[in-house]
Amino acid sequence: QWFADGMMDELIGTLGSLDRMKVPGRSDVLHYRDRHAASREIARELGVRYLIEGGVRKANDKIRITASLNDTQRGEILWTNKFDGSFEDVFAFQEAVSKSVVQALSLHLAPKEIKEIETRPTQNAEAYELYLKGRHEQYYLTKESYLRALDLYEQAAKLDPKFTKAHIAVALVCCAYYREYSRDSKWLVRGESALAQAEHIGGETSRSLWIHGTIEWLKENNQVAIAMLTKSIELDPKNHTALNILGSLYIGSGNYSAAVEAFQRVTELVESTMGYFNLLIALEYIDDNERCTRVAQEALPVFDRYVLREQNDQNAQVMRCYVLLWAGMKKESLQAATQLLEREDLQGITLYNLGCLFDSHGKPKIYIQLLRKAIAAGYREIEQTRRYPFATQDPECQHEFDAILYELEEIIRVENGRHSR
Repeated sequence: QWFADGMMDELIGTLGSLDRMKVPGRSDVLHYRDRHAASREIARELGVRYLIEGGVRKANDKIRITASLNDTQRGEILWTNKFDGSFEDVFAFQEAVSKSVVQALSLHLAPKEIKEIETRPTQNAEAYELYLKGRHEQYYLTKESYLRALDLYEQAAKLDPKFTKAHIAVALVCCAYYREYSRDSKWLVRGESALAQAEHIGGETSRSLWIHGTIEWLKENNQVAIAMLTKSIELDPKNHTALNILGSLYIGSGNYSAAVEAFQRVTELVESTMGYFNLLIALEYIDDNERCTRVAQEALPVFDRYVLREQNDQNAQVMRCYVLLWAGMKKESLQAATQLLEREDLQGITLYNLGCLFDSHGKPKIYIQLLRKAIAAGYREIEQTRRYPFATQDPECQHEFDAILYELEEIIRVENGRHSR
């Protein structure tokens, strides 16, 4: 499975980088991995015309990969191929599939796009295998899976010190681990070291710059972060991840109009629940209620489809409650939020976001209760908590909120002290 998912990720990355190609993201595609649905139905739900379908079989050291390109509007198979070889031949297969898709769709590529397709991330098959296994672990998003991914990435980088993607992956995991599980600065130092190695090999890229920007953001050097992310987007205008972070930084600095512009570009590049959610937050900040309602109504079907596919994504369910509220469906929003409140398996960040939602419904006491539960469940994003303004003015709740913030600061200080010893 890790190999098949890795092939999918590489094709999404390569084809998605082409100027004339719009490719759905990983989370949208994964829903159909084990679902037997007609190609036309899948294409309609994803909003695409063409589908690449395929499979992988492995016997000892031999691999068979099949792939086909389907035009779902015409019901035609434009291209199909079977590839037999070993793991060492996987790069030739990826290149062959990408070029065949481009040729079948009669696309004319710029020289830099041809180079992107033909560039191989490493010549070391064993290092690439470790890298793909690391990506498979990373997507579980747990503390343990992050550490497993980090170990695999570092093994890959050790086998091939010039494997830029492995160094970049180390930096990404370090950022995620710092933000979600530990505020020990050693993780950011480790990430910066990995980035320095990547840029020493391949120079500054859009990807390395947005990770640099993320690290500076986490260090609260916002102006430096904005400069790096802006440069990242100049190098790759389709880098929606950099645009998302840049928009968040603009919100933090009070430049809400620029945040709206950044998040609007994200929604144009990819049908993303997070992109829509961030755009709606920015519109709320500039008090553009009419546009906020309109965008929320436009976003609601996107959230409905996603939540139906990914029923275990707790945060997406909370975001959908917000979208209902912004779309003018306050009663439906509160009902859905109350149903979530009854669950016993909510994660720390989900508890926090759900608390903010109840505060928006004029129930700050529930927010306070959920904030305490979130911290007990491991929530540590203190900067975000400080920035959140109460929607309901309640002096008693504000006093308790200040006390909780102080307690959270002490928890982080003690944990960081423990980690550094």
